Amino acid sequence: MDEFTETTREGWFSRIVGSIKSELIGHVLLVVSFPLLWWNEGRAVQTAKSLEEGAGQVVSVSPEKVDARNDGKLVHLSALAQSSDLLKDSDFGVEHRGIKLLRSVEMYQWIESKETEKKKKVGGSEETKTTYSYETSWSSSHHDAKEFRQPQGHENPPMQYQDVTRYAQNVAVGAFTLPAEMIARIEGETPLPFDDAALGRLTPALAGKTRVHDGGFYFRPSATDAQLDLAEPRVGDHRIRFAAIASQDLSLIAMQSGSSFAPFQTKAGDALSMVKTGRHSATDMFTAAEEANSTLTWILRGVGFLLMAIGIGMVFRPLAVVADVIPLFGELLRVGVFFLAMALAAPLSLL
Repeated sequence: MDEFTETTREGWFSRIVGSIKSELIGHVLLVVSFPLLWWNEGRAVQTAKSLEEGAGQVVSVSPEKVDARNDGKLVHLSALAQSSDLLKDSDFGVEHRGIKLLRSVEMYQWIESKETEKKKKVGGSEETKTTYSYETSWSSSHHDAKEFRQPQGHENPPMQYQDVTRYAQNVAVGAFTLPAEMIARIEGETPLPFDDAALGRLTPALAGKTRVHDGGFYFRPSATDAQLDLAEPRVGDHRIRFAAIASQDLSLIAMQSGSSFAPFQTKAGDALSMVKTGRHSATDMFTAAEEANSTLTWILRGVGFLLMAIGIGMVFRPLAVVADVIPLFGELLRVGVFFLAMALAAPLSLL
């Protein structure tokens, strides 16, 4: 692992100017937090009413036959979802007949991390020590060395392959067919392992740079047959794995539209369309949706509270920076501002 430390110093006056800028940002956070909290409460009530309305109207239907009398109604069914579509990954010659084919890619590359330590000095200045660390590891996202503090010696080549998900266009659930937006929400893929025979489906150029390893493909862009030592990964190496869904037990709640489905528009405001892996009753699905609504409501309440508290703290930040002329006074004032921000944010967010 490589690392280096950079030390910078910022004067008291410059810090005061910076704190005034942060005060303006604090006002923006305060302004944003109120409509966020207000919108969240309205959203939570609307979703709760929509789910209650849907639970009172849903009709459980048999997947074996399309009953035209249910057209336009909110229906629930559980059955095996399956498809005969052939999904292909032309890059690696992978074919799978089913609902979903997923290719996931990782590249061995340099990754930057940093740790910052700040120390206030008598007179109000501040010294910052930032330690940048570089180590090689596998990552599914590309880390551009141009964004590193020290790019030299830590260059990463571009990823030659990326994650790709392919979906079947025709998925049947009993006598019904699923719309594309429901197909995209089906989960539960399982690994699709390969053996050395899979190399025979690759182009000669790609086969010479690829090995089958741990059920997936190991690709080295610059490799020849004699250079592919998997025990010592190099920057730029790729690990490519596949997963798939052939068929899947599925439960859904949506509006019946002919032999397919569409979102059901409730009078309360939400359009209901639920897909869940496995076989579940309509009651269980509505209960899970209500719990999810409650969880999201509390998460957004917490976000609104934090935005408000951070905003209040930033508004008072210039006072703490001024007091930093004697570091102890600045720290005491900073603690006081923290408790003040919490004390003000709690009743305001509840309001």
